[in-house]
Amino acid sequence: MSLHRHTPDADIYFLSNRENSPRTLRIVFRVKNLVPELWRAESGDTRQLAYHQTPQGVEVQLPFEANDAFFVVFRAAAAHSLGLAAQPVPAELMKVSGPWQVQFQSGRGAPERSTFAHLRDLSTCEDAGIKFFSGTASYSTTISLPAQSASSGRKRALDLGVVHELAAVYLDGRLLGTVWHAPFRVNLPPDLKGGAHALEIRVDNLWVNRLIGDKQPGATAVAFAPQSPYAANSPLMPSGLIGPVRILRE
Repeated sequence: MSLHRHTPDADIYFLSNRENSPRTLRIVFRVKNLVPELWRAESGDTRQLAYHQTPQGVEVQLPFEANDAFFVVFRAAAAHSLGLAAQPVPAELMKVSGPWQVQFQSGRGAPERSTFAHLRDLSTCEDAGIKFFSGTASYSTTISLPAQSASSGRKRALDLGVVHELAAVYLDGRLLGTVWHAPFRVNLPPDLKGGAHALEIRVDNLWVNRLIGDKQPGATAVAFAPQSPYAANSPLMPSGLIGPVRILRE
């Protein structure tokens, strides 16, 4: 889907990927001799895009994550017909493999805490309290970052992989950001030093699995809903931090 707005200073396009999978599109915008910029509303990040001037307009190759959305803005005159601003390609710097200490919100039927050797969908766990858990689960581990030269200028980011449904990311007790859509990714501070750091990821999921858990034979009700369409044999939804969690670098 796309929307276009023209102002005295710029041409602004809003684009969204309505597919539940990544895709890359080659798009020609009906503007001439202007530089395309990608703007992300949720973070305020902006960057120039690689482009090519064609007789029909400015051609840009745009990678979309699943259900991704952003703005493409044209406001500066192009110096050349072929843009030289290469799009940054993130490379995997390291995997965050755990183990993970997982603390569950109290009063929701789950144990107070559990240790996960590897990340997994909560709905596949054998423990019924975790399997049907709904609420906030806090995943903690220690990561050891390699040193990076302050002059390198390369941005680093923490990519959470698959998340259901929302995550707040803390490093050494400092909130780095909250993410609610793919790519579930937050930037690391540019002045972050190498060495050991405490990572905590607080994940909120949906009520569905708990409503299904309350319908199990002999279960003690935890949730309340005036009307629930779910039965004991209703399919569970994916839940929690599934990953993989990685450190990426441009």
